Amino acid sequence: MALKQDIGLSCNNCSNCTGFKIHGWRKTCDKCKCAVDKHDIFDESTLPILDEMKVDKPISAEYKEALAVAGKVGKPWLPVGLKNKNMIEEFILNKAYPNLLKRKKCLRLQIPVQDRCVEKFNHLGTLAEREEAEKFLLNRNNRDIGLGVVRISDEHMNCTECHTNIKPNTLCVTNEQTSAVKQFWHLECFKCTSCQELLVDYIYASYNQKLYCIRHYAKNIRPRCSECDELIFSVEYIRAGDNEFHLNHFACYICDASLSKQSYLQHKGFATCIQCYNHELSNKCVKCSKQISCDSKDLSYNNNHWHSDCFMCSICNKNLEGNQFLYLNELLYCVNCHQDKILPKCISCDRPIENGAKMICFDEKNWHFNCFNCKDCKRPIGNDSFVQQDKRSICSKCFDAKYAKRCAKCEKLVKEGGISYKNQSYHYDCFNCANCKCRIADTKFLVKNNENYCKVCCDRLFSTRCKKCTKPITGDAICKYISFEDKNWHVGCFNCDKCHVSLVDKGFFNKDNDTLCPNCSSSCQ
Repeated sequence: MALKQDIGLSCNNCSNCTGFKIHGWRKTCDKCKCAVDKHDIFDESTLPILDEMKVDKPISAEYKEALAVAGKVGKPWLPVGLKNKNMIEEFILNKAYPNLLKRKKCLRLQIPVQDRCVEKFNHLGTLAEREEAEKFLLNRNNRDIGLGVVRISDEHMNCTECHTNIKPNTLCVTNEQTSAVKQFWHLECFKCTSCQELLVDYIYASYNQKLYCIRHYAKNIRPRCSECDELIFSVEYIRAGDNEFHLNHFACYICDASLSKQSYLQHKGFATCIQCYNHELSNKCVKCSKQISCDSKDLSYNNNHWHSDCFMCSICNKNLEGNQFLYLNELLYCVNCHQDKILPKCISCDRPIENGAKMICFDEKNWHFNCFNCKDCKRPIGNDSFVQQDKRSICSKCFDAKYAKRCAKCEKLVKEGGISYKNQSYHYDCFNCANCKCRIADTKFLVKNNENYCKVCCDRLFSTRCKKCTKPITGDAICKYISFEDKNWHVGCFNCDKCHVSLVDKGFFNKDNDTLCPNCSSSCQ
């Protein structure tokens, strides 16, 4: 049952609710449709619960005395039976002692406001129903309600709940002093038989010698309306599935129209009328984008839905209900269209490559794994390496044997790097000087007699030599020299052999294998 104090409370079950909103008679939020107990509800009663329930038994006075003791030590509640300070401190430190917010929530859940007294019942339509309600409360309050009492065990005892030992000199709970059958529980075992929650404030109601919270005690005796959460005292009521309803509360949870004697559908545990289901809850067909009404067949696959007539191949429009199909990129295909139009085809055999089959993709073309063959030896290449030769795929073995470059020097394969010279290939280390064998791939070299020489060896072996210093006259573009009658000089070396004056651009004479200036030549006559 929802109360005015619940308005605006946050929902713990969904993220869409902006705060609890009371429905006219439902126990659910009018915004998010979640139950009231899924929100942060709590009990704000100003009277002691047993007084509000109008329990006229000795336990009511004992309960109030215990509350007074609790107030003196700054606690909202303490059980009956704590006779001294040590017992109080030990009980408060026990893990079964609830905090303030948990106690307030449990009071609301285990002792529903609408179950506490006849004035809280909002749906008693007749005098007979009111009399039934008063009879129910009288039996509960005078005969079945009880209060757990804490005591110190004086001997080994068995726990009624877990059936293990309660050690002597430890705190335990027993049913009220007037109970005919004495039972004992560990503090953490004093629970409702139905919901297995610790009994709030140790208030219970007994049914068939078992203890229940007030809510679940009532469930054993009277049906509870699933919509308003109040007990039903009328002779006639509606049962749908595992739920019971007041006659006027069995209604569509969207529009509140009565479903009594009407066809309805279940959606996530809620009953809906046919019209609301078709307009609000039915699935939308991905083909035509229209709602799939409850009287139409709803075909679904991978969280998508279709009308039966819309479940067809997107190419040939063949209806696929009851047939094999494929769903790709949000489109349906029959098997034949998928093979003919969608599946990739093998370049070699022109057959489709089935989904999941091993395949080779290269240069925007596809092959079956075993159809991708070497164009020379015809063997499957598979996952091995291959080379494109004149737009033909050649396995590495065939390529090495027939097409790969070979070194003109050692005749071995040039697999990586290498150089090309005069249409021939060489390894870097094989392209060397014919004389000193040094590598000349990355330096200047000269060719003599069809042999390659480094510059040093070429100068030493083949260059013109200066008559004066006998050193080679190199072939550099910037080198100038003097030549006369098969004799050669560096420009700097072309001097008179006697006075050493430069003879460049001057007259000179050869005499007895000497080269002389005109002056020195005259003096020697």
